[in-house]
Amino acid sequence: MTTGLCRKCGIILAPYYRDQGKEYHDPCAPAESFFSEPVSEPTKFTNGDPYSQRLRDDITDIIIWANRRSERSQQTALGASEVGVTCLRRLGYRIAGITETNPDQDPWPAIVGTAVHSWLEDAVNRFEEVHRLGRWETEMTVHPSSTVKGHTDAYDKEFFAVIDYKNPGTTAMTEIRKGYISQQYIDQIMLYGLGHVRAGRRVDRVALIFFPRAGYLSGSYVWSAPYDQALAEAALEKVQKVAGGLIYYKVMDNPDNWEKIPATPSKDCSYCNWYKPDIASASDAGCPGK
Repeated sequence: MTTGLCRKCGIILAPYYRDQGKEYHDPCAPAESFFSEPVSEPTKFTNGDPYSQRLRDDITDIIIWANRRSERSQQTALGASEVGVTCLRRLGYRIAGITETNPDQDPWPAIVGTAVHSWLEDAVNRFEEVHRLGRWETEMTVHPSSTVKGHTDAYDKEFFAVIDYKNPGTTAMTEIRKGYISQQYIDQIMLYGLGHVRAGRRVDRVALIFFPRAGYLSGSYVWSAPYDQALAEAALEKVQKVAGGLIYYKVMDNPDNWEKIPATPSKDCSYCNWYKPDIASASDAGCPGK
């Protein structure tokens, strides 16, 4: 029962408050009383209206259009990231310059990865500019050989280490945290190291930093190892071996001979630029994959 006085300030309550059985002025009321209205449930919307669908399609078209015209998409030189693939046929298609037959694969993971790389490059450069440590250099073009080139994300001049950033999805990140590092990634970073060595820079270590595409910085993982030039040279020998096979089997004149270039079908086939599951055998029209 109300006493007629506000329980907080002790000043008399106006009839408005007493008539409603309130014991506080509104400004004096505890939060649970002042905000006594029940919290409404969020409204559930559907994405079925015509404009929503049109907008999604139009923005998707813009993203795909821009991605196909990006510098990375138009790269003609063989990249260090491509040399490490386990499938020799996939590497052969790239060396031979065969037109891609799987252009409709979703580019979003690669776009997100490129954006993350750009942000990190800017962050490291600004940090170096402010603190003047003389430790970091970013985005350096290297040439492990006359036919292979790459772009390293960072070079650590204090520890003479070559660093590459990765931005894997949830499933891949789970495997990486268990210590399963792709040989393709290892070959790639070793080739980057070789490129720096051939440019006259000292390389003692190589490192891969995995930032989860979905998650937090606390979930990142770093793999590093001593630089091993033998691994880099073995990767380059693989390029020469595949190139030799293309010549030996005369695949440019005999497209059916693409079947003679060894393939390694796997769950990753759908990410291959030459994947074409609706054909019976490999040719210059693509590879049926797994």
